[in-house]
Amino acid sequence: MTKVPLRAVNILRNDPDAHVCALPDLYPPNVVHPHASCDELKKTLVGAFKDECRRLKVDATPLLPRFHVYCLKHDLEALLLASETQLKRHLGFERFPRSIKWVKPVEDQDHHRPPKRVVEDLFAHAKRRYVDTVDAPLILGGADPSDLPQRCPQCFRPFLGDLSALARVGPLQ
Repeated sequence: MTKVPLRAVNILRNDPDAHVCALPDLYPPNVVHPHASCDELKKTLVGAFKDECRRLKVDATPLLPRFHVYCLKHDLEALLLASETQLKRHLGFERFPRSIKWVKPVEDQDHHRPPKRVVEDLFAHAKRRYVDTVDAPLILGGADPSDLPQRCPQCFRPFLGDLSALARVGPLQ
């Protein structure tokens, strides 16, 4: 969160066709910048972006429409929990253990037990160690991309919708 605004300014001022999408994690709250909501975190990052523009003597006006901040309420493991069929298959479960529960929609999961901890517990129950860089791509690679926005409607759906629109028609309006 400390490097994104400066990197975004540099990318956007040097490439007039570029867009920068930031995906900060709301969890844990009040780390790096004070924030308790996605709106607060977005406002803080946009403010830091404007501050970097002022510091570098760059006009922020033409750059701001190409700087997009989408706050994820939790780490990307929320997408793993939303991909239930693929997660069960990956772990060799017919059904999830009753002792390991999480909130649905997963974006409402408690900050004291974020999705990453739930995923780690599921892997431990399967007598495996969760390695995010290995397991997450394997699980998400089999997920239906149209299903995830329905299961993560609060933060992931707007991000994916805007990203899809940008890929189809060019610059976001």
